[in-house]
Amino acid sequence: MLEKLLIYTNCIGWDYELPPVTPTDDVDYICVTDREINHSTNGWQIMRIEPLLPDDKFRSSREPKTLPHLFFSGYGRSLYLDSTVKLKTSPTQLWQHLMPNEKIIFGGVYHSFRKTVRDEFIAVNSAKYDKTTILQEQMNAYHSHYPNILKTQPVWGGILARKHNDPDCIASMNIWFANILRYSRRDQLSLPLALAGLKPEQINVVNFDLHDSIFHTWPFGGTKKPPYQTVDN
Repeated sequence: MLEKLLIYTNCIGWDYELPPVTPTDDVDYICVTDREINHSTNGWQIMRIEPLLPDDKFRSSREPKTLPHLFFSGYGRSLYLDSTVKLKTSPTQLWQHLMPNEKIIFGGVYHSFRKTVRDEFIAVNSAKYDKTTILQEQMNAYHSHYPNILKTQPVWGGILARKHNDPDCIASMNIWFANILRYSRRDQLSLPLALAGLKPEQINVVNFDLHDSIFHTWPFGGTKKPPYQTVDN
C-alpha cells in the first residue's frame, strides 16, 4: 500500500482564494502561509511559517515550494500545486500520470506556450517580473557555463510531483533554490538547470495544456496578482 500523498500549496505575503478540495484518508492538503486566514480554507489545512526573507515575500514563497523536505519530511510523496491551480480529477490520478514508475523522483509539465528557456527569459523581462540587469546576468552565466539549457523547453512551476526525501531530489532542489536566491526569483528560469543533474530515468516531464487538461484548470480565482509580482527597473 502506498504511503499517504501530500498535496501542498503556499500563500506567502498575499491572501489568495484557495481552490476547493475534498480531503480523503489517503491524501492530505496543506497550505503554507504567513497570513492569518479568516475566510474559508476550502478544505486545506493551514501551516503557519515565518518568511525566510521578511522583505522579500516572493523569494520567501519559493522556500517551501522548492524545498519540501525541510517542511514535510514525514511524507515521502508530495504534489505541489500553485494556489491558482484547481484539480479536476483525484490527485492520485495526476500523481500516477507524472510518476508512472518507481525510478522517477521528479514529475512535471512542460510549459505549453514557451518553446525554450530563452523565450521564458524574454517573457519575464517583457512582463517586468524581474529586473533586466539580473536577468541579463543570469543569461550570461548560462551562456558561459550551461549554453544548452537556454535551448531546452522550460518546465512549468505550477505542478510538481516529487519524492522529496530522496537524496538526489534534495540535491537538485537545493541547486534550484540557490539559483533563485542568487539570480532571478522567477523559478521557471532555473528549474531546467536544477533538473540537469538528475539521471534521465529519474525525471518524467509531460505535455498538456497549462490552462486546461483532464487533470486541472488554471488560473483559479481570477488573474489578480500581488503587488510584489512585478518590479520597477
